[in-house]
Amino acid sequence: MLREEGHELRFPLCSHVQGKLFELRTQFGKTRYRILYYCDIDRTFVLLHGLAKTTEKLPERDKHIAVRRMAGDIKAKRRE
Repeated sequence: MLREEGHELRFPLCSHVQGKLFELRTQFGKTRYRILYYCDIDRTFVLLHGLAKTTEKLPERDKHIAVRRMAGDIKAKRRE
């Protein structure tokens, strides 16, 4: 759906987290899953981090992981 809808994908399937960071949202049974991603300069969606969400707020630890990976990806693409 992300490939087909791109930035047109909206809540409840997708939501903005912070800056360039977004989350894909899904649920299986009672477990809520999130995949954190961003759209790079080539308009490619880069999946950064996945988690089973057990709290109301997205844990800061998981945000930091995704932001760190995003920064590394952006840095690597600048070197290309």
